[in-house]
Amino acid sequence: MDLAVLREDMVDGLEVAPKNVLSDETVAVAMRDVPRHAFLDDERTAYADREHDALGTRVLAPSTAARLLQALALEDDESVLIVGVGVGYTAAVAAEVVGETNVHAVDISRPLVVEARENLADAGYDGVEL
Repeated sequence: MDLAVLREDMVDGLEVAPKNVLSDETVAVAMRDVPRHAFLDDERTAYADREHDALGTRVLAPSTAARLLQALALEDDESVLIVGVGVGYTAAVAAEVVGETNVHAVDISRPLVVEARENLADAGYDGVEL
């Protein structure tokens, strides 16, 4: 199973019908760069367009994350606050767009903050502030 191919297929599927939810090339490139499987326990389903449960919270489906990030219309070097960091995936995608030191994230759940911090570090996003 080639996870890079699955990631490409995930993003491609969001850009065309029937989903057709991803039109911002910057967000598309960011989603292609972030290894979603690093944030989820089951890498076999990490790239499916569905929510996942993790530590008592929901990890957004890729299509939902794409809509959210496009609505923000983020630009390079902007500061971003992610409220409800969850496992860190959306923060990582935002970091690809604005630069990781410009992303700050919080969560009410200490175990999620610990998990997100570990996931982000493992995926190469040490600069995201939690």
